[in-house]
Amino acid sequence: MQKYNEEFKVKKNTIKSVVLVLLLSVAAQAQAGDREQGKIKAAACAGCHGINGIGLSEEFPNLAAQQSAYLAKQLKAFRSGVRVNATMKAMTAALSDADIDNLSAYFASLSGQPKKSAVAQTSSEHGSAAEFPVAVFASLKKANAIMRFPDETVWKGGPNMLYTAITPDKKYLLSTSPSSNQLYVFNASSGEQRAVIKVGKAPKGVKVSPDGQWAYVSNQGSNNISVIDLQQFNNVASIATADGPHNARFTADGKRAYVTLQGGAGLGVIDTQSRKQIKIIPIA
Repeated sequence: MQKYNEEFKVKKNTIKSVVLVLLLSVAAQAQAGDREQGKIKAAACAGCHGINGIGLSEEFPNLAAQQSAYLAKQLKAFRSGVRVNATMKAMTAALSDADIDNLSAYFASLSGQPKKSAVAQTSSEHGSAAEFPVAVFASLKKANAIMRFPDETVWKGGPNMLYTAITPDKKYLLSTSPSSNQLYVFNASSGEQRAVIKVGKAPKGVKVSPDGQWAYVSNQGSNNISVIDLQQFNNVASIATADGPHNARFTADGKRAYVTLQGGAGLGVIDTQSRKQIKIIPIA
């Protein structure tokens, strides 16, 4: 009887071990996610977190090489509203649990080291006047600068220069700095900093009214638009919006402006005379 009991205990323990291994294996497969599917979904994340999971500025965290379970937990927290961020709430709203597992698996598989640009740095080819019949300006986020083409002149700017706009008379170039909550104004010919204006939190897009008198700066972090007087170079008003204003566009007559709302509400309609958001058009 004693021998039988001992054999029974051994078999019982063996069965438990096998079941436990199978359960752990199933759980691991369930959490692993499909990296290839995650890579496809990750294209929507590249605008902030980089194509290789490396944040494009200090404002955006690196996702590469993070633990997949941690990433999944954070994404689900944004989706449910436990973590509050208008942009991430909108980005995660349509993600299924499988999508989140796939994204988490993809970012966890990346090295966490930024890849060098594939563009040859030794190229002797530069832009020509024929290719750039008018001046074109590029914001250099990590270099905190602006580059003008075709002469490739670099102007020193502020932290993480982002969106740009030029006045209708081509006299001034504007660029937002989301890390410092400021708008930089440059002389478009000389590159001289004409003004640095305090705006709202995490300013993103900037647009100039057709008459060149006003600039609208979309402050994604404070859910408003700063109205900038381009004659005096100061912040004269604030227009409250729904969550996550990202960029605006004026009608040709300047009577209306439309602002994209990354919080998910839709497209905001602004009356520029009363400086109020008068309507939201729901969109996908």
